[in-house]
Amino acid sequence: MKIFKKVPHGNGHMYVYLFGIKILSFKPEHFINGKNNTVKIPASADVKYKIIGDNNKITIDDTCGYNPHMNIKIGLIAPCNNCEIKIGKHFHCGTLEFITPIQEDGMKIEIGDDCMFSIGTEFIPSDSHAIFDENGKVRNIAKHIKIGNHVWFGANVTICKNTEIADGCIVGAHSVVSGKFTEPNCIIAGNPARVIRRNATWDVRLPKEFL
Repeated sequence: MKIFKKVPHGNGHMYVYLFGIKILSFKPEHFINGKNNTVKIPASADVKYKIIGDNNKITIDDTCGYNPHMNIKIGLIAPCNNCEIKIGKHFHCGTLEFITPIQEDGMKIEIGDDCMFSIGTEFIPSDSHAIFDENGKVRNIAKHIKIGNHVWFGANVTICKNTEIADGCIVGAHSVVSGKFTEPNCIIAGNPARVIRRNATWDVRLPKEFL
């Protein structure tokens, strides 16, 4: 028997044992409990991640900008398998947090290239409890979230499960986005979010530079 050992637990804690007696429980910033999980993140990114399950993948491109803060959780209520989170090139963000841990097997979240998220960005990729229709069929299974290339989120945007946002779009501050927005170069805003302007483009530089 090992005198001292650390053992991951299914609830996201790490248990520390001394002579077979649990002496400490803590939640590490990086936690993986399962098989064949892959995490690839740049050294400049401040990313906390917790994975419980098998065959999951987190990939953040090495061109990720100015030390973004992210909190990613996969399968903390129950093990979750075969999920993928992929963030593309030249990604910038204030904060990005997955509020409800991913709970659906086979779910994929994809964020394209050249995206910019402000502070308080929240993804809600799964529901914690089932919702049924009158026939007893589950209606709130999560599948995929896809954010296109060159998309800008204002402050405190919430993205719900099964959402798609096309290339070049702008999402207004405090918006709650759910559903498919497949038309590119739109301004999307509100709760629930809707298209409020079309044929819009954006640039990272200040407006006064174009006057």
